[in-house]
Amino acid sequence: MMQPGMLLNQRYRVVKFLGKGGFSEIWEVTDRGQIKVIKVLNLAEFYAAETQQKAIGLFQREAKVLMGLNHAGIPQVEPDGYFTYTTSDGELHHCLVQEKIEGENLQDWRQRRDKIFTEAEAIDWLKQLTEILIYLHDRHYFHRDIKPANIMVKPNGKLVLIDFGTVREITPTYLATIVEDREVTRLGSVGYAPPEQYQGKSLPQSDFYALGRTFVYLFTGQPPDLIPETELGELMWRELAPEISPQLADVIDWLMATFPRDRPQHPEEILHRLAAIKTTDAPSYPKFLPSSVKAQIRINSIRKTLLNTVVITALIIGARQLGIFQSWELQTFDQLLHLRPDEKPDSRILIVQATEEDIKRYDYPLPDAILAQVIEKLEPDQPRVIGVNILRDRPVGNNPTALVSHWRNNSKLIAACLVKDPSTPNRLGVAPPKDIPTERIGFGNVVVDSDRILRRHLIFMSKVADSPCQSRISLSFQLAMAYLATEGIKPQNTPQDYVQFGSLLLKPLKVNRGFYRQAQLSGFQLLLNYHSSPEIAPSLTITQVLTQKIPPHLFKNRIIIIGMNTASSYTFTTPMRDHNNNPQEISDLILHAQMASQIIRGAKGERPLLSFGPNWFEILWIGGWVALTYGLGCSASPRKNIWLFRLTIVARVFIIQISLLVVSVISMTGGLVVPLVPTTLALITIAALAIIRRDDSPNKSRRSHPRQRLLI
Repeated sequence: MMQPGMLLNQRYRVVKFLGKGGFSEIWEVTDRGQIKVIKVLNLAEFYAAETQQKAIGLFQREAKVLMGLNHAGIPQVEPDGYFTYTTSDGELHHCLVQEKIEGENLQDWRQRRDKIFTEAEAIDWLKQLTEILIYLHDRHYFHRDIKPANIMVKPNGKLVLIDFGTVREITPTYLATIVEDREVTRLGSVGYAPPEQYQGKSLPQSDFYALGRTFVYLFTGQPPDLIPETELGELMWRELAPEISPQLADVIDWLMATFPRDRPQHPEEILHRLAAIKTTDAPSYPKFLPSSVKAQIRINSIRKTLLNTVVITALIIGARQLGIFQSWELQTFDQLLHLRPDEKPDSRILIVQATEEDIKRYDYPLPDAILAQVIEKLEPDQPRVIGVNILRDRPVGNNPTALVSHWRNNSKLIAACLVKDPSTPNRLGVAPPKDIPTERIGFGNVVVDSDRILRRHLIFMSKVADSPCQSRISLSFQLAMAYLATEGIKPQNTPQDYVQFGSLLLKPLKVNRGFYRQAQLSGFQLLLNYHSSPEIAPSLTITQVLTQKIPPHLFKNRIIIIGMNTASSYTFTTPMRDHNNNPQEISDLILHAQMASQIIRGAKGERPLLSFGPNWFEILWIGGWVALTYGLGCSASPRKNIWLFRLTIVARVFIIQISLLVVSVISMTGGLVVPLVPTTLALITIAALAIIRRDDSPNKSRRSHPRQRLLI
């Protein structure tokens, strides 16, 4: 095995490994202070002994041919440049020392550029390569493997044709073999070799075909085997290189004619055709794109990005409008709620709950007399408002008048009722206590989504004529209004039919806004911005209030909500998660505390409500991320290893997706719910289109890897 520092043939010191070319390894060596390269035939590429002998024969032919050639466009090989050496384990290696060509091959050169150089420079390069072929063909050789990877460009812009491993001498015997249709070795590179070469019948005109396809790659950046062809095998490449003049494009198509008789018969004919093309630009090196070409490239790139952005965004928006993504968006919304930072309990609220122990002690339903005792125990400590979330459409217990005076005279007391649901026959509604004024009643109705999860906050609703509950305002909003009224904060209607409540502008959810595309949004509904911690507020039990001495500060200036929190209480599934990461279920008592807290914190400017942006904003949001993804290179074409290309696309989209998720969480923390799911699906669409683009070319049956080489 070759190693740096080895001395070969008592002359060449191995410096470093450079890469692989064809069936050989390329190493850099020094020869008496001069830098050269050495090709070492890798026979491990071949399994059959017969194929190995063919490879050795080709390698020796390359050495013999290069030793007899002397042209600036062909690597120089000295007469003793070919030799063999045997390793210590007895393995024989065939070596060929050549002049080292400084520069890069045209495949690498093209991959670093968005567009080709000027037409004058292209013609100059085509002339240089044609002159090399004139020299080669005049000496009865043809190359048989012309392609971008086998052409080097020096820093001064001069070209060198390399890799003569497939070179063939034109002899009467060889021509007779072609005429008699006898089998010969078939070599070449897929995408560049002409049809006759696949049949083992290479001709000097085969080099012209490969030369033409080489320039198609340089003009378009696309390997020729990925460009569609006509039924006659003609490449449809011109639309990919609109800056190339028809005259030069005609020359390229002439070189690539399907049948050898339709191509130039001699390389001098190519020079003659090129001389007739008028160009205004003179070639200059090193090659930089003119500002006009750069400007056109930018314009074309912007146009392509805008077109793709519009198409993908329109498709995603259309699908969303049909409600296709709604269930996914609801689930994603739930997940985003979990990612927010924890919050402290709302100390303005105190929950007084009747638990199972209280029911065992005081009976069920909780008697009016017990409720009256609780209210009388709370009242001296001056709470701002007391909400009773226990339905009392009729007296309960042995003392039916126990609560009457409280309902009538206690201005801090607000009672709950249920409005009849006309769409559900068995929900007839529940009346409020008959002795309480209308202005101190709030409905306890809620709305749930189709998956039975409660994500919305109903604060106003229209009256239902035959309902026993005629309140139009929710219990939670009544509690918030009563609490904030002592601070001079009162709700006011705006000309747009919104509600201005302190710092909070209440806007109802609308159909076809956000992810609610197929939902009933009657009444005045908001998104419910759940408290991000399990405990919304401090709590006491009925027994604790009645039997223990509670510090007055726990009641003073607070909203106190009294209600049931037992196994038989109304419960609702929320987007939040419990300690076991299961969907959290809460009683209606805790739910009203959540809702009241949301309104109060919003009105005082402490925490925003959750809302959707307008439709135009969401369209721009999705389109902006699509354009960003294209702008970061996800619309590029695969030029090298397809799996590396696919991995790169996936990595870029993954990074963009992580950024999208972070921005979405930050945005939700600020109160704006952005279309995360539609945007994610748009990014996945971009990645999928980019990944499968390589497989969209026709004629796959005879195409494989564009760098693959044939040796049969």
